[in-house]
Amino acid sequence: MMTKKIWKNALIASCMIPTLVFGTPVFANTSAAGQVEVKVKIGVANATVNGSATPIEKPYATNTAKMIPLSLLTSAFGAKQQWDNQTQTITVSYGGKSMTLKAGNKNSTVNGKAVALPAAPEIKNGKTMVPIAVATQLGITVTENAQSGEIMLVGASQESNSQATTKLDSDLGKTKIGDSYMGWSMKYPTGLIKSYQSHEGDQISFKDNKDSYWLDISIFKDQPENMSNDGLVKWLTEDEYYTILSKGYVTEGSLSYAKSVTKDEDGYISENRAYKMGDKIFHVMLTVKDEADYKNPAKYRSFKDLLDSFVTSYNQADHSIKDLSNVENGYRWFDYEDFGLRVKVPVEWIKNDRNDYAHFYSEDHMEWLRIKVSSYNEGDTLDDWVAKHEQLYRELFVDKYLEVDSNIETTTVAGVTAKEREYETPDGVNMYPEHDIYLYKGKYKFYIEIGYNKNEDPAKIKARINTIKNSLSINEAKMNPSLGTIQDDDLFNRENVITVKDSKYKYSIDVPEYWKEDRSSNGEGFTTFVFDGGNFNVFPTPESYSEVRDGFLKILQEEKSEHFSIVKNERVTIQGVEGTHYVFHFEIAGVDIVREGYIFRKGKYTYLFGWNVKEVMNTEVLKKRIENALNSFKVLE
Repeated sequence: MMTKKIWKNALIASCMIPTLVFGTPVFANTSAAGQVEVKVKIGVANATVNGSATPIEKPYATNTAKMIPLSLLTSAFGAKQQWDNQTQTITVSYGGKSMTLKAGNKNSTVNGKAVALPAAPEIKNGKTMVPIAVATQLGITVTENAQSGEIMLVGASQESNSQATTKLDSDLGKTKIGDSYMGWSMKYPTGLIKSYQSHEGDQISFKDNKDSYWLDISIFKDQPENMSNDGLVKWLTEDEYYTILSKGYVTEGSLSYAKSVTKDEDGYISENRAYKMGDKIFHVMLTVKDEADYKNPAKYRSFKDLLDSFVTSYNQADHSIKDLSNVENGYRWFDYEDFGLRVKVPVEWIKNDRNDYAHFYSEDHMEWLRIKVSSYNEGDTLDDWVAKHEQLYRELFVDKYLEVDSNIETTTVAGVTAKEREYETPDGVNMYPEHDIYLYKGKYKFYIEIGYNKNEDPAKIKARINTIKNSLSINEAKMNPSLGTIQDDDLFNRENVITVKDSKYKYSIDVPEYWKEDRSSNGEGFTTFVFDGGNFNVFPTPESYSEVRDGFLKILQEEKSEHFSIVKNERVTIQGVEGTHYVFHFEIAGVDIVREGYIFRKGKYTYLFGWNVKEVMNTEVLKKRIENALNSFKVLE
């Protein structure tokens, strides 16, 4: 579980993101209808809007474009904007046109059609700066006086509803927010914006649209149920590394909570509250940007009113609460937004924070869901893909430990033809059954792997697979227009070989390209190549062959036990010189490991080669690749 300290840092980082969009100045004399005329100059921190001056972030010029604040378009002309925190995308709507923008990316869309900007939007002092071409794309007329350097933007004022663009969502009549699954609710003031929500719903962040304060809520499960009031204060402050201005336990009427007030190095003030409910602790943190606002009695009353409204309960009958929970009948919706994919995941499964594919798993790791997306290549067929996947598994796992269902079913998933198949793969202790789904949608391949515990009720297993499968949808229109070619790493040619040279120890060796090299893990001269199920090591030393051999074998003898046995220890000729070949078996956490290697001297060094492989993955294909690597070894005199 994430600690409070790490979570607090993550919250602060996530809360800074929406400043790319909001915190917009209000321009004077902007009529609700009619023409709007805006004048700006490069390097001047003021704009003239219909004759009235107002401060703005300074426009500036890059090598390819002149950049202006996006707020000129939203506040002066009434363009509407929306922020998508998950995709980090801004959508600007004006005059019947909808344009998507992303900081650092020249690729944009106008009404769904791809448009290349002369420069990527940038963040300057917390504000989004865009090329003037954005205004032109939206239908605003742009002219420039070459002599004065003044840039004029002219367009119609469309009625602006800033509240609609900055509210948490478009639901009307919602005066409270909460989470029915996690069990909390509180007031929902106008202008409060959700900036982050974890998949599990245990971490959520908000900010106000004036960028003056942030509100962060985190829920910690499985906490001691008999914690004292003093213990709760300790829990709240023990990992604190900012200056603590006050701390203690507070009881006010029906409210009771642990409280601390802290100040960070930037001068931000945070009021932290911890509420205990059963085995959960609810941590509520309100961070005020300007210490003067926190000290202002009138402003603090509004902060306190918001904090005091927080309760560790959710009233299902109260329809004024906006439910932020994404839980439905024991499943949680997951949106893989860049790929337009939506799917249900069992609510108790944990989301793995990795970026190369979507991954969820049960607490005991016996059940899981993996979703991998890669590019579809012209001429590929589902049958070919399924066959290549089987070939990969047969290369990875020894046949007697691998179970492959010969039945390949043709079905319909996400509205397209799919192939489905069952496997059971080993880890050395357990067998893990999985239900694999292969499908194409547009330009992309979607591989869905559902792992399950075969000791569970078969009816429950089938129901879970069907729920996940039937909930899966893929909307091509919602795919990120920046998506490009995505290589399928599972189909990487594992026969490719590269030559690795060590200039210090004067040797070269040919190894499979898919092996990952690591020269830092075990000290000077020690090189490790990591692959599925094991690793291959090369270790040169100036010590004599007999010293290395005797020392190594002495260690092996001392390690002998019921979990460690020497299978082979013999003199051999290798690389044209005398050497020692050893094989031994050992066990780690119940997993049988085969360790094999050679010791020999050549040139200035004695070389110790060794490889560790899980027995269940010590395939003939892998053995041949290791043999080829050994035979390729050369001393570079």
